[in-house]
Amino acid sequence: PKRQLLLLQAVKEIVSGHHGAASALRLSLSASMTGTMGQDIAAHLDTLLPILLQHAASEDDLTRNAVAEVLGKLARIAPERILVELQK
Repeated sequence: PKRQLLLLQAVKEIVSGHHGAASALRLSLSASMTGTMGQDIAAHLDTLLPILLQHAASEDDLTRNAVAEVLGKLARIAPERILVELQK
């Protein structure tokens, strides 16, 4: 469980585009991820989504919360893909 949470935190930071910036800057970066970084992450959705959805069923609240945050951030990058998966 600790490794799962660390992995999810790492993915969340990558998706956020967090590079030690202030939280306001992080929000503006993730809101405008239509460039290369967003495309790079979107290219790995086939790998990421099954893992995230598997961990979404975790009994650990921290893990489920981390998954929700990552899915929310991914939905800003590829809404059509993420929302379809979540509706299944």
